Amino acid sequence: AEMPISSLLSVKGLKQAKAAQLAAAIELARRIALPDKRTRPIIKGTLQAARYLQERLRGLPDEHFRVLYLNRQNRLLDDALIAQGTVDGVRPPIRTIINRALQVNASGFVAGHNHPSGAAEPSESDRLLTQDLIAACRPLGLKVLDHIIVGEETTFSFADSGLLDELELLCLAPDDA
Repeated sequence: AEMPISSLLSVKGLKQAKAAQLAAAIELARRIALPDKRTRPIIKGTLQAARYLQERLRGLPDEHFRVLYLNRQNRLLDDALIAQGTVDGVRPPIRTIINRALQVNASGFVAGHNHPSGAAEPSESDRLLTQDLIAACRPLGLKVLDHIIVGEETTFSFADSGLLDELELLCLAPDDA
């Protein structure tokens, strides 16, 4: 929907050449404001998500919790640093994670954080957070696609390890099971 020159010509004192320049400038500004699909990668699976997160999280002195928000085609809509904490942990607010997902109209997301200790094994609080995220997202139609922990040399994927499926089943089971 580019700006027609004819509508600019109705502005008093604006000649054809200036109107054309102005219309072109307005169209350029509109295109610049649009998100560039080329800079938004498609994250097809755990390997790509892990590499992407490793680039951003490996070697940091404190714990960073990021969320990669994706659309149905797995195109990255947003990469948000949700929380930053001490060496021994961070508790990202679930409300913030879900709020951002709704703002960018994501259909799912990959959570990721680093362990400054270097070990990529999930802690009990990592498991509980992931389970809470699954439970909170389910009624909203949001999918927790993975939770990746970045260690010094390796990464841990909740999806690849089967832990994500296990936690999803726990969310479906009644409390007294």
